[in-house]
Amino acid sequence: GFFSVRGPLNVARSPQDTPVLVLSDLSEADLDIAARTADVILLDGGPLDGTTERYDDIRRRVTACGRDPDAVKVLTNVAPTADSKPAARADRLEKEFRARGCDGFNILMPAQLSALDDFVDLVLPELR
Repeated sequence: GFFSVRGPLNVARSPQDTPVLVLSDLSEADLDIAARTADVILLDGGPLDGTTERYDDIRRRVTACGRDPDAVKVLTNVAPTADSKPAARADRLEKEFRARGCDGFNILMPAQLSALDDFVDLVLPELR
């Protein structure tokens, strides 16, 4: 099996005209490639793990490649833990964002659906 399509896709092209390029788990050499090509860069860790310095470094590298640093979004991977209180989780996210360690977050949810429900019902309201 194969199939055929009658015509072009009936949705608008993406703003970057190509699929979004997301890079994660980057070495020093990978950061240079990411600065030239990535739309989104995912970082592990938090503000105490040097993400603020990495964020600034990535923006410098992007600028050195002749790109607008705002064109590349830097997201921090965050894995919510069940043992922390919702307010504490929200405070950690807010602290990281305000420290300019990232442009946003990539929330890594555990496999159980209840974890997503808990995050949406308990943590997100704290961030509003």
